[in-house]
Amino acid sequence: MKKLVLGIMLMFLWINMLALAFHIQPVKADAKTIYVDDDNTAGPWDGTKDHPYQNITTALQHTSAWSTIYVHNGTYYENVVVNKTLSLVGENRKATIIDGCGIGNVAEVTTDNVTITGFTMRKSGQEWHNSGLALIKVKNCNVSGNDITNNFDAIRLSDSSNNNSISANKITNNLGGIVLHYSSNNSIYGNSITANNGFGIFLHFSSNNSIFGNNIVNNRWGIELDFCSDYNSIFGNNIAANNGDGIGFDHSMNNAIFRNNIAANNECGLRISGTSEYNCISGNDITNNFDAIRLLGSSNNNKIFHNNFVENQKHASTYNSPDNLWDNGYPSGGNFWSNYTGIDLYNGPYQNITGSDGIGDTANVIPEGNGDRYPLIFPAVWNYSKPIPIVWEGVIYQVVLSSNSTISIFQFIQSQMKISFNVTGPSETSGFCNVTIPKDLLSGEFLLYKNGSPMVEPKDFTHAYNGSHHTFYITYNHSTYRIEIKGTEVVPEFPSVIILSPFMVATLLALVVYRRKQYKTLI
Repeated sequence: MKKLVLGIMLMFLWINMLALAFHIQPVKADAKTIYVDDDNTAGPWDGTKDHPYQNITTALQHTSAWSTIYVHNGTYYENVVVNKTLSLVGENRKATIIDGCGIGNVAEVTTDNVTITGFTMRKSGQEWHNSGLALIKVKNCNVSGNDITNNFDAIRLSDSSNNNSISANKITNNLGGIVLHYSSNNSIYGNSITANNGFGIFLHFSSNNSIFGNNIVNNRWGIELDFCSDYNSIFGNNIAANNGDGIGFDHSMNNAIFRNNIAANNECGLRISGTSEYNCISGNDITNNFDAIRLLGSSNNNKIFHNNFVENQKHASTYNSPDNLWDNGYPSGGNFWSNYTGIDLYNGPYQNITGSDGIGDTANVIPEGNGDRYPLIFPAVWNYSKPIPIVWEGVIYQVVLSSNSTISIFQFIQSQMKISFNVTGPSETSGFCNVTIPKDLLSGEFLLYKNGSPMVEPKDFTHAYNGSHHTFYITYNHSTYRIEIKGTEVVPEFPSVIILSPFMVATLLALVVYRRKQYKTLI
């Protein structure tokens, strides 16, 4: 029996050691830092800190995958081709300059998992497809913190360049800003895209991209979704003072445009054309444009609600596109129109004590269109211009919250599997909030509370699930409430090595105790 117990203990110990071994990532022994400095004109050159290479191309030829090439301040007149998985890091984005001398791409990436940060990239060739930075048939690359100027296109992703991140770059005085051709599932966020002579962002046959938190100002056009650029999300951007349209659609469907500031564009705030259908435009401030929104070319079945149309020369115009939905039904409501002259005296089931529900009693007429059946009396207030980031176990989860209430004291409490926040609004008005939660953050059965009291579906809220996100639409009469959304599952788990290690320790301790008892018995 003693041998059997000892054997079992040793077996568990062996299993834990194997599991631990499988969770240890191999160290890339050849990863190192290579240095470049154009001031080292006399040599020697071996890529060390004391003897850096004189140009980036030479460093690329002599480095191995997974290394870092660190480039000191200077101007490097070359066309860089990154064909190894590595990090290319400039000392200072203003003073570490790659100059393409007006020929081809200044820099191009042809392999996956490359990081480029800290450079000015300028003077590409001026022919079509020449770029400050070209990503060609690559994935999982990160381009951040660069200044990209005086190129044909600033950044071009082409040939199924998918799952890349383009962030915090300053893109100015190019013909085109960020251009995607046949590239999907990319994230474009936090960039300053200004004074470009073409499109700020241009998508062609590119779908499922996220474009958020960018400043897109004073370009020829803002954003264009061109030919089968479907299922993109454009949210939390400032799209203003562009000479043409703020956002344009052409033969593109099922895109979500929400919580953007679309202001002072010389043509349309949004132009939806070329049979662009089933797009959702919600929660945007659309102000001081020539046309706020223009639908043409048989663009039907779009849903447009909870937007603020303010001081545009024309709020809405439709041409051969009569069948769009301009509200979200009652009591959610439609849009706020600064020229709406209707009144709010409705005495229906959702009235509050004054008989007002915050929705106009007559529709807002849209020439050649269906009209907004439930226009908002007060502007919708969107308190968050970006998704709310929740960082847990090193992963960023985005909770999207929009409301006509003031939102405050937002919390995620992992131990209680709960998201909570306060909603506040003018008394005797109706309020709502729309909360979208990734399934990888909270899942299972959900319970909702208002000031600690259970909420009932569908009286107090509705719940929808699209396979990746849970969305809750919650309604109430305004006061100050604490809203709580509790799941029964928090999906991220500790790595199994963290679970196995305590068990391995316990097994070892048990083995030590057993051997000590065996030793005492022998003596």
